[in-house]
Amino acid sequence: MGPGMDGETLFGQPRGRPERPLLEACILFIAFYLASYGFAAAPGPAASSPEYHLSVLALNIPRGILVLYLMAVSDGLRLFKISGPRRIDAARGFLCALGAFAAILGPGFLFSAFGIENPLFAQAKVPPRLGVALIPFFFLSSLATGYCEELFFRSYLIRRLEQGGLPPLWAALASSLLGEEEYTVMAMLAEAVTKSAGAEEGNAPMEVLEAVQELFPRFVQARNAALQQQYAIALGNILGHPGEFYRFITGTAAPRQARCRSLFASFRLHISPLLANEKGARAALDECARAIETESGREALAACLRIHDMAMTRLFGNLSQESDFYESAGRADMRLGAWCWIARELAARAALPEGGLDEASCLIAALIGLYYLGSGI
Repeated sequence: MGPGMDGETLFGQPRGRPERPLLEACILFIAFYLASYGFAAAPGPAASSPEYHLSVLALNIPRGILVLYLMAVSDGLRLFKISGPRRIDAARGFLCALGAFAAILGPGFLFSAFGIENPLFAQAKVPPRLGVALIPFFFLSSLATGYCEELFFRSYLIRRLEQGGLPPLWAALASSLLGEEEYTVMAMLAEAVTKSAGAEEGNAPMEVLEAVQELFPRFVQARNAALQQQYAIALGNILGHPGEFYRFITGTAAPRQARCRSLFASFRLHISPLLANEKGARAALDECARAIETESGREALAACLRIHDMAMTRLFGNLSQESDFYESAGRADMRLGAWCWIARELAARAALPEGGLDEASCLIAALIGLYYLGSGI
């Protein structure tokens, strides 16, 4: 163990255990870890951008420094069993990484052989493909997350609980509360590796349309709500910016509904100038607003499709009424073509005797439409 690892060099002599160890531990847990729930919704799609990993670093590095400081100035790092890095640690970490890749990628390739695809990976078929370029970000953010959690839950919290007369089991319980958020890092790293396969861009407009044509039927046919959400997120990532759309269909009810209202407000602000002279546009927008507010899926989708038709007629005239209009739109903009194909499929299903889609599916489809139309045209 190197000099200064007990905190004496930087912070002077340790002053001993705090007067109320449990209170200190609770305050630290609430301040730095329960706050994580505000950022915990579906991190997978968001992790495809460097900004996500920089935010992880910005969140975890101050946490780790503060925990080290509190340990050093109280008992000293030695009593928390904190020591300097050893050569064997790098080898062990590498072996653990290989094991994690095998555990994640192995079943993925096996399922692919039977035609079962992870919807989170489906968006990798279309640009932008950051692929290997994301690996350094994954590496740094996973290190920051791992070290911060180990310092707090396995070193700091266990000792503070013992000092307060509680068993270490409570530290394991606290750690499990955050498990789903903290342990997605390796899965997202596997996603980055998956994205790096097939780096050729090829015919980008056709790739976008083919990806949507593959994902949308699965979205419609999914009978599992969680799986359907993942297909919808993948569609949203293709049509817009990766890591944005998931916020409108995941999370607890009140914050999610607030985000949906904000989405519609942004959509209305964006689309209203285009439809200023269109008869019935205001009524359709008002109807859509009411349906989003009450989460009436079929009404929201019907209003969204009417607004879509008005916007396309305004932009493309009678061409928008052609059955293959999505192909023409795709030549102008690949994502516009993909959305127009989805809109055509939704209109066809809405015309079926029983509507073809349930309320929840209609609402998600309407939100996809509002998300694209509010930013993509």
